[in-house]
Amino acid sequence: MAHIDKVILKLKRLVGTCCKLCYELPDWCLQDIYYAFIRPYILYGLEVYGNTCVFYMDKLTKMNNKLL
Repeated sequence: MAHIDKVILKLKRLVGTCCKLCYELPDWCLQDIYYAFIRPYILYGLEVYGNTCVFYMDKLTKMNNKLL
């Protein structure tokens, strides 16, 4: 589950930036940023952590929801 931990660390770096940008940019621009910078990290290896335990998927889901 080291891959999921690395993905979560990469996404944690983007949380602060996204929170600051949400007050400055329109929604369509934030959506483009999500699809360009965040979604590829989550989609990479999706087949691998689709079969992992609920604990790791819960951590990844919470991080994704926080960024959304």
